[in-house]
Amino acid sequence: MALAYKSRPGEMTSFCPECLKPLEAGFEFTPQGVFIVKTCPDHGETRDLFYRHPELFDRAMDYMKWHDVPAANPDCPNDCGPCAAHASPHAILNIDLTNACNLHCPFCFAAAEKKEEQFWPDLDQIRVMLETGFKNKGHMAGVQFSGGEPTLSPHFFEAISMARDMGYFWTQAVTNGIKFGTSLEFALEARKAGLRGLYLQFDGVDDRVWRATRGRDLAAIKEAAVENCRKAGISVTLVTTLIRGVNDDQIGKILDFAIRHIHSVVGLSFQPLAFTGRVPYEERMQKRYTLSDLAYDFERQTGGKIQAMRDFVPLSATQPISKFVDLYRPSADTPKTLICSCHPLCGLGTYLLVNQSTGEYFPLPQIFDWDAILQDLHDYAASRKRDYGQSKLPGALKLARTLWKHRRRGSASFPAWKIVQAFDALTGGRIFRITKKKRYEWRLLLAAGMHFMDNYNFISERVQSCVIQYATPDGRLIPFCTYNSGPNFRRDIEDTYKRTLHQG
Repeated sequence: MALAYKSRPGEMTSFCPECLKPLEAGFEFTPQGVFIVKTCPDHGETRDLFYRHPELFDRAMDYMKWHDVPAANPDCPNDCGPCAAHASPHAILNIDLTNACNLHCPFCFAAAEKKEEQFWPDLDQIRVMLETGFKNKGHMAGVQFSGGEPTLSPHFFEAISMARDMGYFWTQAVTNGIKFGTSLEFALEARKAGLRGLYLQFDGVDDRVWRATRGRDLAAIKEAAVENCRKAGISVTLVTTLIRGVNDDQIGKILDFAIRHIHSVVGLSFQPLAFTGRVPYEERMQKRYTLSDLAYDFERQTGGKIQAMRDFVPLSATQPISKFVDLYRPSADTPKTLICSCHPLCGLGTYLLVNQSTGEYFPLPQIFDWDAILQDLHDYAASRKRDYGQSKLPGALKLARTLWKHRRRGSASFPAWKIVQAFDALTGGRIFRITKKKRYEWRLLLAAGMHFMDNYNFISERVQSCVIQYATPDGRLIPFCTYNSGPNFRRDIEDTYKRTLHQG
C-alpha cells in the first residue's frame, strides 16, 4: 500500500518483527492516530500505533530542524557496536552489573530469571566497560548501573567508586529500591562510594498498582527509599513503566508524590510498556500507550495546569541551551556540556518550577514562550565562535534579555529574578554562577516520557541517534533499543559471559 507520510527529512527504515529483515517504513495518519506501517515480502504488513494524537506528532517532528540526520546504513540495526553511521555521542552509559533480580516482573525487558548461571561481570570486566564508555564519550557523560537489580552485585559499591575515580561526573543506580528502602546504612554507604542518583522503579502510589505490576506490596518500601535517599544526599528520579488500563491513572498522583518529596526527587521518567515476543494486533491496540497519551493524561490529571501542546517538547529540544552553555567552557580540557541529541520521537517532556515550601508549581512554558527562547539561544550559539576562557557576562546578559523578551502575558506575578535562578540551576550555574550559593525556594522538576522501541514500532534512524548506550565486556557500545529489542544483543552478551557466582 502507498505510505502517506515518511519521516522528515528522508525515508526511514525498520525491520520485520518476524524475520528481522530490514524494511522501508512510513507513517500514516488515520482517525485513530499516527501509525507506523511496513511490509515484509515474506510476512506481510505490520501496523502499529505510534502517536494517538497527530498534532503532538507534528510538534515533535518540527524539532527535526535541529537534528543531525544520520548516514544511511542498510544493515541497521543488525550491524551494531555502534557502527560508523551512529550520529550521537552517549549522554548516559549503561552498565549491567547482573541480570539477577529480587523481583520477578512479567514484562521486564531484562528478562531477569533465577538460574544457576547468570550474568555477573567481575571487577576487571566492569573496568573495561567503564573505560570503553569514558574514552568514547565525547561529551560530559554519566553512568547508570543497571541489571537485573544492580544492588545484588558483590561489586556494587566498588563499581560506583571506580566510575567516580575515573572521572564520570554522574553515577546513578537503576533499581527497584528494595535495599535502599530497607536500609538507611546501605544508602549512606552508596553515597560514600560516590552514588549521586537513584533511577527508582515507581509504578504508582498504592499497593493495588504494585500488586498488578510487580506482584507484591511495595508502596511503603518505595517511600522509605526516597526518604533514605534524602537523608543520604542522593537525588531520586521516579521511573514509571506505564501500562494502558493498569496504571495510566497514576500520573497525576505520582506528580503529587514528587512534589511532596521535592527535596530529593528531581525528575519523573515515564516509560510506556514495550512489547516482547509475538503480540496480536488487537492486543497491541488495546495495551499500546504512546507519548502523546502521556502528555494528554498529564493535562487531564492536573486539571489543565499542565497542557499537552503548550508544555511538552522533545527531549532533544534542550540542544540550544546546551550549545549556548558550551560556548563558555573555561578551557578545551573542560568536559563538553551534555547535549541530548536523540531523535525528536524518542521522548517528550517539560520542566516544572516547584515551590519546595508550598508545593505550588508552574510549567516553564506557562511563564514564557519556550519555543522562542530556544530559537534565540540556537541562533546566538550558531553565530558565536567559542573562545575558551571568555567572560560569561555577554552570555549572562543575553540569557537575561531573552528570558525577559519572551515572558508570557500574565506571568508578571512570577518575578523575573526567580526565572533567572531557575535557568541558572538548569545550566549548572555555568552562566550566572549563583546556583551553588544557596538553595532556592523554587526547584526544577523534569517530567518526561521516553518510549523505548520494540519490534513493532522500531525505527532505525532513532537507534542511530541514541544517546543511551550499553557497554559490553568485550569493549563495545550498543544503543539501548538494539540491546533490548530487535536483534536483542542483551541475550547474546549475557549468554556469552554468564557464570555461576559463588559468594563466600
